[in-house]
Amino acid sequence: MTELWRYQVVWTGWSGSPGYTTLFADAVDAPQGHADAVWNLLGTALSDASGVMNYLPLGVKLTFPAVMERVESSTNDLIGTAAVTPPSTITGTGSNLYSAASGACITWKTGTFKNGRRIVGRTFLIPLNGLAYDTDGTLGADFLTKVRSAAATYISAPTSNPIIMSRAEPPGVGGAAQVIAASIADKTAVLRSRR
Repeated sequence: MTELWRYQVVWTGWSGSPGYTTLFADAVDAPQGHADAVWNLLGTALSDASGVMNYLPLGVKLTFPAVMERVESSTNDLIGTAAVTPPSTITGTGSNLYSAASGACITWKTGTFKNGRRIVGRTFLIPLNGLAYDTDGTLGADFLTKVRSAAATYISAPTSNPIIMSRAEPPGVGGAAQVIAASIADKTAVLRSRR
């Protein structure tokens, strides 16, 4: 049995919201360290070179909860909670036009295999302000550099051990795998509704 911290950030303030970013860490780490590492990942990725949240559209907010959930990895069952001091809300300042359904995707890679496949995870950064894109519709070079740097820092953060949790299939046979690398393709990611 592996116990993990599960921290869910809520994205609001655009057509189609809310959105959620859920990230896991090994529960041997302090919950506050994981909360701060998640803020550093998202805050660094969404700010421009001057530290302003210009890659996030105006009015879009990322809210960090005051509670972190403790889950059991093989079942995804909630087994406890811990209070954390929530990092400050990230508020977008980008005033360019944007698409509410597209943005970027971070692919988290592990060295663990299950059912003949490598366990990977994905974090979607959607929506993004128009400043994050290049003139050909792909992601801009400056934005890619920021996200790649933020992801590498998140993986190596001494206060958080990022984990990808695999779905419990068959029931009761889930798993947890340590993140060892991240990649961000130079193309847009699109969210499709399941509603």
